[in-house]
Amino acid sequence: MALAGCGAGQETGAGGDPRPNLAPATPDLCGAGRLAGFAGLPVAELDEQYLPQVVRVIRPGDAVTEDFSAARLNVDLDAGGRMVRFWCG
Repeated sequence: MALAGCGAGQETGAGGDPRPNLAPATPDLCGAGRLAGFAGLPVAELDEQYLPQVVRVIRPGDAVTEDFSAARLNVDLDAGGRMVRFWCG
């Protein structure tokens, strides 16, 4: 009963648009998209001169704040210190 609100029904967007209401996509203001080729490499491979001013490197288990900054580049590392994901926020 508690899950009744989680049914498979689809909400519609503005004006009856059949697509669901989703948060708008975050623009790539931090340049994360151009770094995809670095995935799998050690974090030391990043050349700081080509990065935005604000970079947050996140290791497994790190506590991170939930504040949002579209210009901040986040770099997720795996347990071995290799980069696995780049995202703005």
